[in-house]
Formats: sequence, structure tokens, C-alpha cells
Amino acid sequence: MGTTDVVQDAAINVLRRLGTFEPRRRGGLRAYLRQAVQNRIRDLIRQRSRRGGAPEDIDDLQVSGSDSPWQDLVNRDETERYLKGLSRLPPEDQLLIVGRIDMGYDYDQLALVSGRSGPDAARMAVRRSIERLAREMDA
Repeated sequence: MGTTDVVQDAAINVLRRLGTFEPRRRGGLRAYLRQAVQNRIRDLIRQRSRRGGAPEDIDDLQVSGSDSPWQDLVNRDETERYLKGLSRLPPEDQLLIVGRIDMGYDYDQLALVSGRSGPDAARMAVRRSIERLAREMDA
């Protein structure tokens, strides 16, 4: 599932509930849409954690067609370490990492989804989140 698919799913769900939506401030719909996208990403993260691997609608992290059973084992181990480390991070870090690594969001998109002021702020937040993930994977 790509970036546009996640946003489209979230937008469809928002449209279904649009009749009950009451904006309380200017930009309320934009904030509501942003939250819907964040919630969809969190749902995908939870699916991945529950199943011990990638759900059907997120690309599998494991490399297929590797050269050897050893490489398959290494890939499975790395994927498991990634998922365990990711599950120990705060939701904001999970959102940024999954958005960037798994979903392929660019920094403009990440800034919008995460409420950052711009792509540079999103880039720095992703960098810090990945550093925290690396520490968790090493733990």
C-alpha cells in the first residue's frame, strides 16, 4: 500500500463521517484529515505487530528470492528485530519511521501527517526517530 492509498483510505473514512463532523476552529477539517491518516498508519503498525510480520496491504520487508537459506534467515532475523524495536518506540516515532521507510513518504508528506512545520523539521524528526530505533534494535 502506497502513500496515496493510505491517504485515500483515510479520506474515504472521513467522507463517510463528514455529516457528523463539526469544525470548532479554522483548519479543523485539515487537522481531522491529518489525524485520520495518522490513525490509519497506526492501524497498519498494529496489524504488523499482531501478525508478526507485514499485513497484506504493506509491502513485505523481507527480501524475497535471496541467494541462500542463510540469507533468508538473516533477513527474517533483521525483520524481527526491526518490528520488536519499532513496537517499543513511542507512537510518534513509529509514525515517522513507518511513514518514511515502509510507506515511502517524502519529507513534505511527513511534515503534513506529523504536524511538523516543514520538510526540514520532518527530516530531523525522522533522523532522531531512526536513531532511537537503532538503539532499540541493539538492546
